Amino acid sequence: MTLVLVHPSPQTGAKELAKALQRFGAARVEEGIVVLETDRAQEIAGMFGVAKVSIAIECESQFSAISKAIAEVGRRTVLQGQSFFVKVYLSKDRNFAARDLEFSATGALAAELAGVASPAKSEREASIATIIAAYAGRRRAFVSLKEYEGAGGALAGSLGSASCAITGPLSLASCIAACRAGFFLPELLLLYSDEDDLCRNAKLARSLAEKTRVESQKIAIAKVPVVHAKDGRTKMLQLDLAAARTLARVESSKNVVLPLSLATHPQWFIEMAMKEIHDAGKFPLVPLMFSEMDCTKEEEKEARGVTRQEFVKLKKTRLEGKKPRRIRLEVGPNYLHDIIDSI
Repeated sequence: MTLVLVHPSPQTGAKELAKALQRFGAARVEEGIVVLETDRAQEIAGMFGVAKVSIAIECESQFSAISKAIAEVGRRTVLQGQSFFVKVYLSKDRNFAARDLEFSATGALAAELAGVASPAKSEREASIATIIAAYAGRRRAFVSLKEYEGAGGALAGSLGSASCAITGPLSLASCIAACRAGFFLPELLLLYSDEDDLCRNAKLARSLAEKTRVESQKIAIAKVPVVHAKDGRTKMLQLDLAAARTLARVESSKNVVLPLSLATHPQWFIEMAMKEIHDAGKFPLVPLMFSEMDCTKEEEKEARGVTRQEFVKLKKTRLEGKKPRRIRLEVGPNYLHDIIDSI
């Protein structure tokens, strides 16, 4: 087992994060950092609510002990020709300054690695791979051997639950943004109009499951009758309106995530979709509203030009009176095929 430090994101409390990490091993909080022993450091780094994950060694929180540990890490991680930089983070009540320890440890390590590596003049000059970070609390200290950038955001479920739909690539980005903000998705609505839609959106659902690190996913699947299916502009709007109307009836959550953006949707359409949610007594969440979207398809760019008059001429989008088919799937190598085979 490896000693791992998990640094909470600014939106996440250390105690709450420690509780969520108990499934990886016995976790404790040391000076705002969660400490545990596990071999799943990279998996933890992918969790929302995590700013950074460090693989580290532990020592007593004394000047000489920390300096010795820094030298040990330097010998193990700094390669020939590389520069290194020592960075120390201290709790407030230590009887020595971080700068004094950095200066002493840097000098000792430079002497030991003479002819092999030299200290960087500043943290900016050193590459991330050669920064040696030490975290010293009141009783114990930790020196990082390797660090992984975390997913950031807030801990999943910290803001409660939300309903979300997969209708296309923009909806995937919306669902991920909602999860990053702290919402949990108890059920995912997957809409499609034809076989190509089904395959594409099943892949998007798998991407969401992988990104949110869930072990199983409850999915509601429904086919939407689309008018003028070859017109990608109006097809996208029809699927998104069907999603809003369906999610407005979902009883599991008061929050509804809508995949809408002023960069891709007409303002009148955004108002129409949000009214569907408001009229149902629910709260619309629109995380991409003001995002500068990099539209990958021409119809996404052109959908903004669809007028209300043009849209209302289409047959009213509905689910043909059928309730979505609900399934629960384990997330694994067969996840994509399980979705398609369930239809």
